[in-house]
Amino acid sequence: HRTRRRYPQSYHVRLPFLSRFVFQIPHVDLSGFLNALADCAMYILGPILIVVVFGIIGVLTHTFYYVILPLMSPNGYWTPAAIFHQAIVFFFIFNILFNYISCVTTRNDKPVEKYDAVVKELASATGYEYPTTQEGIERWKNEYKEMILNAARRKREYDRLNLMRRYDLADTLEDESNVNKNGSQNSAIVGSKNNDTATLSTPASSSGNGKVIQRRVAPIQSRQNDVATNNPTTSASNLRPWMLLGPNSWGYCEKSKLPKPPRSHFDYVTRSLVMNMDHYCPWMFNVIGYFNYRYFVNFLLYVSTGMMYGTLIIFKYFMKFDSKEYIDQIAQSREKYVTNFNHNNTMVPLENIHGQVVGPLQADRIQFHMARVEHLIPDTPTPHERLSISFAFMICAAVGFAVSLLLGFHLYLILTSQTTIEFHGNMMKKRRCKEDGTIWKNPYDLGRKRNIEQIWGRIVIMEGGKGHRNDDDVEGRFAKFKVGIKYLFAFLRLLLPSRREPEFLPVPLKGDIGRRKKSCQVLAGTATGSSSSDIANLV
Repeated sequence: HRTRRRYPQSYHVRLPFLSRFVFQIPHVDLSGFLNALADCAMYILGPILIVVVFGIIGVLTHTFYYVILPLMSPNGYWTPAAIFHQAIVFFFIFNILFNYISCVTTRNDKPVEKYDAVVKELASATGYEYPTTQEGIERWKNEYKEMILNAARRKREYDRLNLMRRYDLADTLEDESNVNKNGSQNSAIVGSKNNDTATLSTPASSSGNGKVIQRRVAPIQSRQNDVATNNPTTSASNLRPWMLLGPNSWGYCEKSKLPKPPRSHFDYVTRSLVMNMDHYCPWMFNVIGYFNYRYFVNFLLYVSTGMMYGTLIIFKYFMKFDSKEYIDQIAQSREKYVTNFNHNNTMVPLENIHGQVVGPLQADRIQFHMARVEHLIPDTPTPHERLSISFAFMICAAVGFAVSLLLGFHLYLILTSQTTIEFHGNMMKKRRCKEDGTIWKNPYDLGRKRNIEQIWGRIVIMEGGKGHRNDDDVEGRFAKFKVGIKYLFAFLRLLLPSRREPEFLPVPLKGDIGRRKKSCQVLAGTATGSSSSDIANLV
């Protein structure tokens, strides 16, 4: 078979409106130009979105302290209810800003010492000999290319056999191979380029009846042609090279010229190789990966809950607009203003040109502005506050709903031990396994509890609280209380801000083999050591 080669797409740019000259620009890489344009757009959009985030936080904070809080607590900012709501708002603002700034400023490739330490620990845990010299890297590059070629060939052959079983082509291909082996021209396969069917015809037998077999063989022939190619990107299964590797297999990055750890990808915006790359977030102006994924999820958690809290406390005042209390407050404020105006502007009676005495002004002759409406009815906003309350309510409701959907998606990814990139790849694998009649299982899924610990880390509960089974005595209740306190601190650890590094390695490994050495040294007094079976059972 003839090897098919791929060339970059090139487009010829012509200017037909010029009659005498025709300009032609050969070999214009349109995909590369669009990628560079998208990168430039991200570099410009990122700082703008950061300013937008701080602007939204500032506007909502100003609305709370100068509009919402006076409505909730007319007696001042230091009443118990006001202090309670201020504490909640401060808690949300501090955690949102902390996680947002940490996610923006935390790089996934710098400092180099931190990145190299995690890579070497992962290589040791997965049994990979990380090359330290340029010759070793070149040697691994060649081994990786050969490994990908072999994996692609095996995948194509596997797809070919599955198609044979699906379309019942075993007898057709067997007849074709027999004909070609005998060199006979009595039977032939006639195909068509416009459809995927082909007709296998055999000569008439002694009885005069010929045999005609019509099958779908074009897909098989195309896959047979692909098997002969040496380019892994021409796989009929449309799988990425990283999808052909095992869960703990290392690769090679052509962009960074370095060995590629499992679950790692190269980000074209930050120009870095990112472990556990999830996606590039323009709102963060950073790529979400191994070192800042916890900050990203915590930011989503606090934003969604904070926006829900804001929606709840503003909803009561938002629904008061155009209500009976709202209209009565405007009428009462108008009457009060007219009374005060006539009382403060009493002058000596004057005579007009007709000799009549001019008295106090009538109410319909006084210009009353909505900005002069006062808070005369409890929990009722004024027209001057309508814009601020409406804007804050719409922002809280819209942002809270959108971020809650994104948070739910990432919580699903955490519980199933996936990244956004792996989610799309795993969906393709599930569809293929469903077509083949097999069941696909995520090799990184170690259970919901361990998957959560993979992101936030875990706190070891002391064994002392489990010794008493009788809850009636004082010691049993006290031990149970201590266990509850420890679980409470474990829950607070998921919420409170912290600059600690991830406790587990990027690749989920069974047992404590997947925990980083630094974390094991810190928890050496309480954590149990990993057994030899845990070390042997790598995912």
